Amino acid sequence: MFYLINFHKIKNKKIFLLAFIPFLIIGCDSVGGVNLTDTRGNKYTFKNESVTCTADSVWGDIDCVGSAIKKDIGGSRFTTQFPETECMSYFMFSKSAFGPARRYYTKLKKDVLCQAANQLGKISPLKTKEVFNVPSKYK
Repeated sequence: MFYLINFHKIKNKKIFLLAFIPFLIIGCDSVGGVNLTDTRGNKYTFKNESVTCTADSVWGDIDCVGSAIKKDIGGSRFTTQFPETECMSYFMFSKSAFGPARRYYTKLKKDVLCQAANQLGKISPLKTKEVFNVPSKYK
């Protein structure tokens, strides 16, 4: 049920509007981010702007770097940096000189940064190398 508020009848309009600011701040806290929990119970909040991934132009490996707000099990919050991490490798090989070649991406690593990058949509656009004869364990 919604109520229509007549702002002309409210005498202290500024006080009324200031009362809603905390709700706006709390509501904007989780916009555009990914929340993940590690095996120790720490919670990480990654923002879209805080994760960057690049693909090696020659080898095709996908590396990511980023930062997150970490909330430990005691409730303390602080910023944590993740160093450059290889989230996905690209393999090109042949069993023999004349055998069928294989080209494929490995599975995404289970690293917290890599999982966040994937959920933020940073990995898929970088998978531009040709893929064929993929081993069944990587499909």
